[in-house]
Amino acid sequence: MTLRRLRLLSQVPFWILLVAAFVLLSGVLDARVQATEQAAQTRASLTGIGQVMQHVVDMETGLRGYIIAGQPAFLEPYEAARAALPTELAVLDGAGGGSQHLACVRTH
Repeated sequence: MTLRRLRLLSQVPFWILLVAAFVLLSGVLDARVQATEQAAQTRASLTGIGQVMQHVVDMETGLRGYIIAGQPAFLEPYEAARAALPTELAVLDGAGGGSQHLACVRTH
């Protein structure tokens, strides 16, 4: 065997290890990208759920104020939240915020 051939044969394990490391790191990077995308979707869903909860609280506050005081001016938060709630639910449904749970909320 020539010296050149011996040198090439000694480099084969290095190249195999380098390719294996590249494939492994590529898979890990892909998993990280997917996890980041899922975290962003979850964050968007949580923001939408927070908005829906705020509208429900506004409805409850307005209704409570109207019942206690008997003045229609206290119904303004209720009416505003009632008008905004379907839009927020549609946005949340479009963001993949748990369609089964949203169907349950809409029926109650």
